[in-house]
Amino acid sequence: FDALMARLAALLAPEQIEQRLALANEAVSLAKAMDARPRLCQAYTARIWLRFVVGDMRGADRDIEILDALAQELRLPAHSYTVARFRMCRAAGSGQLPEARELLQQVMRLGREAGDGGIAWVVGPIGLFLLSLDATPESIRHGLGAITSQAHMEGPTADAFAAHFCMTVDDRAGCAARLENAVGHGFERIPRNED
Repeated sequence: FDALMARLAALLAPEQIEQRLALANEAVSLAKAMDARPRLCQAYTARIWLRFVVGDMRGADRDIEILDALAQELRLPAHSYTVARFRMCRAAGSGQLPEARELLQQVMRLGREAGDGGIAWVVGPIGLFLLSLDATPESIRHGLGAITSQAHMEGPTADAFAAHFCMTVDDRAGCAARLENAVGHGFERIPRNED
């Protein structure tokens, strides 16, 4: 099983997607034969991502339901967290924005329970993307404030990030205000990568 998963991880080229899917199918079958539930979760997780890539949403939905049942049986927060992320991706991808926003909150909660210390950095950009799809400049400013505070994003780098986002949704006033906060006293506060 571990060798299959290692081969799956090593094949990254787009033209290898069918080979990767075949390996994921084999991993699911092997984990079932071994009756190894945690490994079965790992195999289904790999296969769901690949089904997303090839556009097999029905197959992905079936696998998500199976993974959810396994997650409930195992009662491990990491697996429930994975299921919630998949469901949130499906809702957002199919245009069900209210459901995607609700699931995003569930992803945040489950991510914390699973011990994902970087969850705010996962949820923040997704939240901004969902917000940008149908928001007003006022709700964007409010959402940016909430998201940056949840992610503990402070200082000029956070302001530069927020300015860029405001610009992408054509909020010129918000962009100008965030840029002023970021560089109003010069550029010396902006971290630099000297490499």
